[in-house]
Amino acid sequence: MKKFLKVLIVAMVLLMPLTFVSAKKAKTTTTTEEVVANGTPVKLYVFYGSTCSHCADLHTYLSELTTDKEYNYMFEVVDYEVWSDTTNASLMQDVAKALNTTASGVPFYVVGDYYASGFPNVSSTDEQVQATVKEVTDELKAAIKKAYVEANKSNGSYKDIVASVGTGNASVNDDEKSSSDNDMVGYILLGITIIIVVCIVFGRSSTKEDFEEVTEEVKAEEPVKEKVVEEKPEEKKTPAKKTTAKKTTKKSTTKKSTKKNK
Repeated sequence: MKKFLKVLIVAMVLLMPLTFVSAKKAKTTTTTEEVVANGTPVKLYVFYGSTCSHCADLHTYLSELTTDKEYNYMFEVVDYEVWSDTTNASLMQDVAKALNTTASGVPFYVVGDYYASGFPNVSSTDEQVQATVKEVTDELKAAIKKAYVEANKSNGSYKDIVASVGTGNASVNDDEKSSSDNDMVGYILLGITIIIVVCIVFGRSSTKEDFEEVTEEVKAEEPVKEKVVEEKPEEKKTPAKKTTAKKTTKKSTTKKSTKKNK
């Protein structure tokens, strides 16, 4: 039984990554050599609130990034204020839906097929906050570079999601979402099937081993039965007949010769 449980746990651990769906993010494998010089910059769309402090932090960082010679030619910022503009707010929700996510707050920013929500306080001196700032900004820069490279390749896969949604031409993204959902469902079903097969195979083996172990334990604990020797009923002994031998004593007559004493 213990062996069976170990195998089941291992199978579940191996298959567990198949059961999680993560938001679609930009791949960070783009190298500097792939960057196309003098290419067309991509649009970085920012949905923000007019008095949102985190939105202000994001804009502050993007202003600094426009002075970075490595990235300033790759992108341009397109802002959509959503707290006072219902049309922009509706567009943000449509974009989030096309990306198979939800936009519950601002800032919500998109470049290509990459999206993110929220932004840390860039002016904080707390080490943990600064670590978060670096992590978020590194991811954003990688997303900008990836989108720029793909947009300027002849066979690139760059898609301007916001532009597609804004023009009502977001069917491609809906197809991608459907295909992704179908693939994930297939992976989950495959994982469940494998787990069931493993349970059946090792369950039978474990059950057989457990049965044999229990049988052996029962035999070991079973008291040894003493052999009962069946006693034969005693036969009645008949007393032996005494044979009396008749002794015949022959009286021998000895003729005494009497010699006359002369």
